[in-house]
Amino acid sequence: MPKSIFIRRLLVGLGAVVCLAAWAVVGASVLLDWERSTSIVVFVIALLATEALFWLCAGLLGWKVFENRAAIWRRLTGRGAA
Repeated sequence: MPKSIFIRRLLVGLGAVVCLAAWAVVGASVLLDWERSTSIVVFVIALLATEALFWLCAGLLGWKVFENRAAIWRRLTGRGAA
């Protein structure tokens, strides 16, 4: 495996781990009934981690991946591929 592919997979994997950990903390805040302000901060951090993962994937995989996903979604919903 070329070094660039390994680095891409490593970055996406680390981003996914950070994102999952952030959402696990959100779950813990709900289950442990933390203060509302703390829960809101944790939730916003998890949202930002998810957004960062999305843009990391977009940057590393290229926009073509997202264009193809949109075309598949249009076909599934019956709006055509245009």
